[in-house]
Amino acid sequence: MTAIWRRGFLVVWSVLLLGKLWLATTLPLFSDEAWYWLEGQHPAWAYSDLPGLTAWLARLGTALAGEHALGLRWPFLMLGAATPWLCVRAARRWFDATTGWQAGLLALLIPLASVLGALALPDVPLVFATVLAFDAALALLERVTLRVCAQLAAALALGALCHYRFAIALAGGVVGLLASSRGRALLRDARVGFALAAGALAWLPLAWFNAHEHAAGLRFQFVDRQPWRFHVYGLKLQALQPLLTGPLLYVALLWALWQAGKRRTDPRWMLLLGAAGLPLAVYAGLGPFADIHRVSFHWPLSAYLLVCVPLPWLLREQRWSRWRGWIFASNSLLCAALWVVALWAAWPGGAPRLQPLGVDAASFVRSDALVAGVRERLAAMPADTAVVADDFGLAAKLSFALSDPSRVYSLDHRLDAKHGRALQLSLWHRDESTLPTLRTRPLLLVVDEDALHLEAREPWNRHLCDVLPGLRAGGEIVPAGTHRHFLLYRRDANASGTCDYPALAFMRAPLPDATVSGAVEVSGWATRDGVGVARVDVLLDGRIAAQAHYGIEDVEVRSLWPRSDDPAQPNVGFAATVDLRGVAVGTHELALRIAGRDGRTRELERRTICVDSP
Repeated sequence: MTAIWRRGFLVVWSVLLLGKLWLATTLPLFSDEAWYWLEGQHPAWAYSDLPGLTAWLARLGTALAGEHALGLRWPFLMLGAATPWLCVRAARRWFDATTGWQAGLLALLIPLASVLGALALPDVPLVFATVLAFDAALALLERVTLRVCAQLAAALALGALCHYRFAIALAGGVVGLLASSRGRALLRDARVGFALAAGALAWLPLAWFNAHEHAAGLRFQFVDRQPWRFHVYGLKLQALQPLLTGPLLYVALLWALWQAGKRRTDPRWMLLLGAAGLPLAVYAGLGPFADIHRVSFHWPLSAYLLVCVPLPWLLREQRWSRWRGWIFASNSLLCAALWVVALWAAWPGGAPRLQPLGVDAASFVRSDALVAGVRERLAAMPADTAVVADDFGLAAKLSFALSDPSRVYSLDHRLDAKHGRALQLSLWHRDESTLPTLRTRPLLLVVDEDALHLEAREPWNRHLCDVLPGLRAGGEIVPAGTHRHFLLYRRDANASGTCDYPALAFMRAPLPDATVSGAVEVSGWATRDGVGVARVDVLLDGRIAAQAHYGIEDVEVRSLWPRSDDPAQPNVGFAATVDLRGVAVGTHELALRIAGRDGRTRELERRTICVDSP
C-alpha cells in the first residue's frame, strides 16, 4: 500500500513540476515580479514593501540563468517543488510512511499549492519557511539535536526575511508550544533558545529599515493599506476559501483542527492547533476589516498545508477512508480546472479567451509589442534618452525588458503609494523629484492609460504636462488580445510649452454585452483637450457603421473635468444610429474612432454586443 501512494505522489509531483516549469517559461512577468527583480538590482537588507529575501532570490536567479522569465523564477520554482516533500517528511516523522505520501499528495492537490513556485512571489519562500519550521518543531518535540535546531533557525530566518506575515505563523507556533508542558520545556532548552535567537536576528533588517524610515514599512503593511473597518466584500473573500481549497478538503481540514483540540495531552497536536489554527482564525477574523483591494485569498495556504500532515491518519483512524477517496477525487478535478485556465493563459493567443471566465486577460498578455515599440522609438532618439514610466509596475517591466534600470524612471503615480513602492523609488532617486535633473536630456514617456479609471485620466494627463512640459505624441500601442492602451510621448531636451493630449471618450449606450437588433442608438461623449474633436465614427467589427452627430451639450463632462480646455466644452456629446439589419446573428464588437482637429485619430471604447436577429 505504501508503494502505491509513493508512486502516486511521485507521478503527480512530476507532472505538476513539468507544468510549473512550462508556466514559468511562458507566462509574461507580472508587475510585482518585475519589481522584485528591480529591487534585486539595488541590493539591500530590506525594502519599503518587504524584507530582502524575495529580491535576493530574483537577483540570484537572473545572475545564474540570465535575464528572462525562467531565469527570474527558477529559485521560486525549486522552493515550491520542495514544499510538498516537507509535508511528506513531517507526516512520516509523526506517523508512518503511508501517511507521509498521502499527506504529500493532499498538499499537491490543493489548487493554489499545485501552482506554487510558477511565479516569483514572496509567498513561495514564506510557505516553504513555515512548513520547514513546523517540521523542525515536530522533530524537536521528539528529540533535541543540533541538526534540527539548525533547521529551525534556518526556517525562522527565511520566514523573517521574506514577509511581515511570517510573524503570524511564528506567533501561532509559539502559542502551540506554550500550550503543552513538553513544548514549554523545549522553549527553555538552551539549544532551542539559540535557534530562536538566530531567527529573531533575521528581523533586524526590517527593524533597522523602519527605524531609519519613520516606520514606513510597518505603516504600509498595517495602517496605510488596511482600512480597519468592516466591509462585506471581506466576507465574500472568506466564503471563497472552500472553493479555493476544495469544499470537501476544506471541511476535512477544519474537522482535523477540531480533532487536534481533543488531543490536548499530545504536544504535537497542540503545536498543530497553534501553528495552523491561530493563523486561520486571525485571517478569518481580520478579513472583513483588512485590505480588500489586493489579493489576499492565498494567505492561509501555509496553514492548510500544515493540517494536511495529520489529516490522512485521522481519516484512517476514524475509518473514513471513503471520504479520503472523495477528497482526492474532488480536489483532482479542481486542480485540473485551475491548470486548464493557467495553461490556456500561457498558450499563445489564449489569454483573450479567458475574458468570459472573469479573468483579467491583460494580466496574462505579453508586453512584447510594447517593448518592441519602445525599442523602436528609442532607436530613433539620441543615445542619452531617458525612459519615464507613469507607475512603478511599468517602470519595472521596462527596466527588465531593456536590461538597463539606470535609464528608467517613474512618475509619482497613485499605484506607487497604493502598493508601498513610492518610498523605494524615492530612495533610489527614480521618482518624479528626479525629473528636473533630466531637463537637458530627451525623454520617452510611456503611459499605461488603463491603470487609471476614466474619471482620473484627464487630471493625470494635466499632471504629466505640468511635470514634463512640451510632451509630443509618439504613438499608441494596443497589445493583441487586449483593450489596454499604452501611450508614448517624446520630449526633446530643454523642451517647454503645451503638450499633446490624447482623446478621451465614453459610450453610454448600448451597455456592454447588450443584446440588440434592428436600429441601435449609440451615444456618449468624446473630448480632446487643446485641440478638440472633429469627428466621431462608430465602428462595427472594425468598419465604419455610422458617423455620429457631435456637439451635443454634456455638462457632466465639464463638471467632471473643470480644467478641460477642449474648445467644444461643454458641447462634447455625440449620438448615432447603427443599422444592424443584415448583420449576422452572434457576437460583434462596437468601438469609437475619435478624430481630432489636427488629424490624429484614436479607437476607444471597444465593447461586445450580441445581435439576436438579422
